[in-house]
Amino acid sequence: MTDRWELVAEIGLDYVPASGVPIPVEVRWPVVAEPMPGGRCLLVDEFPELSLPPRTDCRTLLLSEQGEVLYNSKAEGVEGGYGCRMDDGRFAILCRARAEILVLSPSGELLSRVAVPALSRHPPRLLSWTGRGTFVIAFRPAGGCFDLAEVDLRGRVVRSLVGPRAPAGLPASLQALPNDAVLVANEAGHVVQEIRFDGSMTIRWGRWEQPSAEPGHLFTPKWARQLDDATLLIADGHNHRCLAIDGAGHVTEIRPVDRSFSIPSFITRLPDGTLQVCDAGLRSVLRLDGEGRVVAQLGASPGRKRTLSFPRSVQCLGAGRYLVADTAQNRVVECEGANVRVHPIHADPAIFWPRAARRTPQGTLVIADGRNSRVLEVAGDGRRLREVRELRYDGRDFALRDPHDVRVLPNGNLLVTDSEMNQVLECEWDGRVCWMTGPEEAPMLDDPHSAQRMPDGRILIADSGNHRILVYDPASREARSIGERLNYPRYAETADDGSMVILDSHNNRVLGLDPRGEPSWELSRIPDSPLPSLHFPRWAHLVHRDEVVVSDHFNHRILHLRRHAA
Repeated sequence: MTDRWELVAEIGLDYVPASGVPIPVEVRWPVVAEPMPGGRCLLVDEFPELSLPPRTDCRTLLLSEQGEVLYNSKAEGVEGGYGCRMDDGRFAILCRARAEILVLSPSGELLSRVAVPALSRHPPRLLSWTGRGTFVIAFRPAGGCFDLAEVDLRGRVVRSLVGPRAPAGLPASLQALPNDAVLVANEAGHVVQEIRFDGSMTIRWGRWEQPSAEPGHLFTPKWARQLDDATLLIADGHNHRCLAIDGAGHVTEIRPVDRSFSIPSFITRLPDGTLQVCDAGLRSVLRLDGEGRVVAQLGASPGRKRTLSFPRSVQCLGAGRYLVADTAQNRVVECEGANVRVHPIHADPAIFWPRAARRTPQGTLVIADGRNSRVLEVAGDGRRLREVRELRYDGRDFALRDPHDVRVLPNGNLLVTDSEMNQVLECEWDGRVCWMTGPEEAPMLDDPHSAQRMPDGRILIADSGNHRILVYDPASREARSIGERLNYPRYAETADDGSMVILDSHNNRVLGLDPRGEPSWELSRIPDSPLPSLHFPRWAHLVHRDEVVVSDHFNHRILHLRRHAA
């Protein structure tokens, strides 16, 4: 018999009925939905493998207009199959694992194989058909750069951009343009750019490494496509929107009228003028008319309206109230049922990606203001009371970079987790550091996301990049790991009774440990919700050992659950 979980509350999403054509296989993370002749659809579905180091697998499905699976690259034994449309109804599959391209007939029969040249030390990641008898291929990034190549149907290199001249970033889509440039949606750079094989580059939209929803900016663009009339379509993934930019630079923002995009990952215009959008977060393909109404849907996942956007921290205030760092909307909110109250914060500059917000016993808020590289305290009316940016330790000065968690300790000091510095530290409000751990003090941390002082003075640390939870003693500098087979654990917390919760984020689960440190329960499925799975949960508040509040980060919601033990 297994534990039974009760869903006490679900905050941040309002579901709307979904009327679509179901797909007889589970679609996990669709990133491309190319229209094909006869109303068919070429769907590329990525999904993370539960492995260390983490990796992303991929498959391509050819679907009929009724949602029937006509071809499944995974079922055909193709590992890491990323597909693209070709001419005359043909399509191609990039086999990432074997570094070859399969050219297939409209019915999915193998026509030829094309070996990907060994131009790069890294495996191929994406491909796109140029329409002139060649493919453009991007190789998996390493060291912050990715290689590009154009090859013909015999595998001969036409052009390449590799090695020291390789562009920086993470490509999410490729398109060969008439001017011989390649249009790239660059997720890591937060731009759409033209890249030429001589190494020159032009940003078409966005600001390099400046993610934002402000005009002219992008936030993790997933797809870009230039149409024949020079219109530029962009799936602006983490801004939950699509953009259409005409040849004169006029911008139209595309959002559905009866629901919210979650993470749009593909957009194109169909011959009848409707827009086809692939939404990875909704796990479906939507067709929108000129008014933004959904006129067709492939995939049966529920439609959703969001009030939160990539929430990070959550603190249960009792009586059905929750304090949430609504990170991507740059605000701290208090949620009660369907009501969301924005907490006033009068700070200059305004908060930018608040990673964590906690209410102190005095009724103030302490906020890890990540992208502003500071920790600040504000009063109930929003007045800025104090802030920390600059630190001093062992005779040297340095600054916070990207604080992800902050707690006010009983002595009034701050316990700060700075992910970019790979450090956890205790400091006073004037910036004097009492102790710290990180790159210059054992143990070596990698991308820590949370820290908590335990009753005995030791520190509980979510050492995400090292895939472990640490119990660290600042006095002796000794540390020990707890938990097994973790995959980017983003948060850990103990309750007053000594029980513990661990957010095993990339395994999409929450783990409970009893006061002895033994496994007590595991939560991965959500009962009584149209979205039964977690998606990269980031934070938890352990009310007590059988009751937990979870920030389900990529599903843009807060979940309050109660466990009834078997």
